[in-house]
Amino acid sequence: MKTRAKFICDNVLRHEDGNVQWVMRPVYHDKDPNHENSKFWEFTPMGSLDMTVSAKYQGEHPEPGKEYYVDITPAS
Repeated sequence: MKTRAKFICDNVLRHEDGNVQWVMRPVYHDKDPNHENSKFWEFTPMGSLDMTVSAKYQGEHPEPGKEYYVDITPAS
C-alpha cells in the first residue's frame, strides 16, 4: 500500500537548540473542482503535520507557502 498526500507549509520554526519544527496542513482548492488540490482535499479534508527535525539534519527545509507531497509507505 502506498498513499500520497499533499500538504502546504504554514511555518518553519527555528528553536534555540538548533532544531527546526515544520508545521504543515493539507492543501485545498474550493473554486475549481478539477484542480489537483481539490482532488487531494476530497480524500484528506483535515489534518496536520507537525514535526521537529534535529539540528544534525543537513537537508533542505520546506518553505512557508509552498506545497509538498508526502508519501506514506509501509516500513516492512
